[in-house]
Amino acid sequence: MRKGVYCIPLLVAMEVYNTYAAQPERLDDTTLMKGVRPELVAEARAWARDEHATPGALAALDARYQVGRANQQKLVHAGARIAMGTDKGTRLNCHAHGNHVRELQIYTELGMTPLEAITSATLRGAELLGLGTTLGTLDVGKIADVLVVAGDPSTRIGDLEHVRMVFKGGTLVQR
Repeated sequence: MRKGVYCIPLLVAMEVYNTYAAQPERLDDTTLMKGVRPELVAEARAWARDEHATPGALAALDARYQVGRANQQKLVHAGARIAMGTDKGTRLNCHAHGNHVRELQIYTELGMTPLEAITSATLRGAELLGLGTTLGTLDVGKIADVLVVAGDPSTRIGDLEHVRMVFKGGTLVQR
């Protein structure tokens, strides 16, 4: 922590790759692929078919994911600065079906409290970008983007999936 280093795990990205490699038929699900450019879906199908169609390839992919989880758990327990990031826009990570919430759920599975996981997505990200004095917390004078959710994500991180309203810069943009 003295060096100002942050970890951005992107564990959900590896989890997504594992899922589609093991279940390539999901790439044909129009609900899951809604809004995904056809060339990205075709690329993902080729990747699953050509590179990961064998049990050995699937096992190697899962082994990398498990090592990532184990290393992340060590960082959590050591008190490392963790900022939630995203791999959106890459092959298989191009849709908006709860991946951000799932990333935070993984953090809690590895030892973070729900509030620590939320902080990784808010304050830690702002600090990492050098914007901690203007973003990242709900304080007077800071720019505020706010999700209003049903439930209490500070105790049940999955409640972040139940978005009721979105405020951007203090203005309601989604109801």
